[in-house]
Amino acid sequence: MRKLVALVSLLLALAPVMAFGGPDGTIDTYFSAEGIMPVFHSSLVLNGGDDFVNEKVWVGMGEVIVVENIDLEDNKLFCFEWADANLDKAITVDPWFGYAHVEEMAVWDGVGEVYREAWLGDDIYSEVDASTLLGDAMFIDNIEYKGEVNVYKSVGLNRFATCDPVTTPDPVPFPECGWC
Repeated sequence: MRKLVALVSLLLALAPVMAFGGPDGTIDTYFSAEGIMPVFHSSLVLNGGDDFVNEKVWVGMGEVIVVENIDLEDNKLFCFEWADANLDKAITVDPWFGYAHVEEMAVWDGVGEVYREAWLGDDIYSEVDASTLLGDAMFIDNIEYKGEVNVYKSVGLNRFATCDPVTTPDPVPFPECGWC
């Protein structure tokens, strides 16, 4: 019990150190497709595979829109090194017929959290908040619904979820052709 209290005290003491400084990097993604078999698959792996998030979104025929913002931090404290990340994601799947599919698996070692809201059609709402302060965790979420699905997720690996609103990245300008 003393070891647990000491570890929690250390984590609480280090929380302000880890919270300041801002992200070391960001990844902002936008995907929009409609037609036959639009598929979005993403993976983020941290700390040699101890912490990861895999997600796949697809529909047989229909439309898929995904906006994802990831904040990344590479932390060092004395001789300890670890990476942490927070993913915020908005997903819309609109099947023309058949089923919408949204699958996710998150695994972490230590602090972590998954917060997910899903709106299925007009009448169904589902919310999940799963977390650990210390320990190993695995979260698997599989949504399959015959109708439009809208999902918001915030996943914290080695930190808690931030539940920030997602923002679509600005379009990347096309390169200018110097020889044309």
